[in-house]
Amino acid sequence: MVLKDAKIRDEPELEVLLVGDSNRIEEGFKIITHQRRQPLD
Repeated sequence: MVLKDAKIRDEPELEVLLVGDSNRIEEGFKIITHQRRQPLD
């Protein structure tokens, strides 16, 4: 396994990266669900 440095500004940015390419976590890894932002009323 090769580890790379990443410049991630915040948790939402990290979530987008991982949901978009779950193989970054582990080959064959499947994300079943993730957080969804709800509008504030």
